[in-house]
Amino acid sequence: MSQEEKWLAFACHVGGAIGAVLLPNLGFLVPLILWLAKRQQSAYVDRHGKEALNFQLNMLILALLLYLVISLLRGSMFRPAHVLEWPSLPWFSVLLLINILLSVLAGIEAYQGRDYRYPFIFRIVR
Repeated sequence: MSQEEKWLAFACHVGGAIGAVLLPNLGFLVPLILWLAKRQQSAYVDRHGKEALNFQLNMLILALLLYLVISLLRGSMFRPAHVLEWPSLPWFSVLLLINILLSVLAGIEAYQGRDYRYPFIFRIVR
């Protein structure tokens, strides 16, 4: 595999985390765009792009479920601003931290030419 393929695979993983930080709940866009653009040209980028996309989609689903649970527990389903008050923020922060840490770990593995499988996720895109 070429250096470019390693960089693209790295970008799929780390770009997802950066996207999740900059645009909450839209971290899946970077791996989706890179995967769609390069999946036909490189099997390596195809594997890493799918894995990164699946992870970011799982993070999105977890964030939405967390939002729903906190909304129901606080009785603020129709007042979304109340969900993001101090008692709720640690939960979302932990989810974001897990996203960043695992994405960086996967990106390092990808750049070193090794395959990486995120633990405990559903493979939505096959």
